Amino acid sequence: MVRSVPGGAFLLLLAVLLSAAGCGRKTMIVPPQTLVPAPVDDLEYSFTDNGVRLSWSFPQKTVAGNSLKQIDGFELMRAEIPVEDYCAGCPQPFGPPVEIQGGVLPDDGSGRTASFADSSLRRGYHYFYKVRARAGRWGTSQDSNQVGFDWNPSGPAPAPAAAGP
Repeated sequence: MVRSVPGGAFLLLLAVLLSAAGCGRKTMIVPPQTLVPAPVDDLEYSFTDNGVRLSWSFPQKTVAGNSLKQIDGFELMRAEIPVEDYCAGCPQPFGPPVEIQGGVLPDDGSGRTASFADSSLRRGYHYFYKVRARAGRWGTSQDSNQVGFDWNPSGPAPAPAAAGP
């Protein structure tokens, strides 16, 4: 016995199938490596009165060698390990990334730098940092070079002794 589909259900099914057939503007397929920034390779640090200042250059090329016009942002990751628990061959426990704003790269190719100041360091801890550049929704670079140091700042200078009578 053959059953028929009611007219309303058939039209609804046809509308669903046609709407799912595709939407949006079609463009040429873009290989992912043409969008992914080259990794940062010059992450460095310098100590300040309140902590540490990290700085690095914006990547100017993708991993495929194409020029970038903009870096949307950076993901800065930090690991904090008590000095007595530090293991040189062990992986570092990086916390969630800190989002840092990117920007447009100069047309003249002169480059641009980014920086981040961290004043939340604790005495007796070893710190590691690395950064990733992001260009577009899915274009996140590989990790940068990693920097690390022990935070053991010297205390304030002793006050001069009071002169006696």
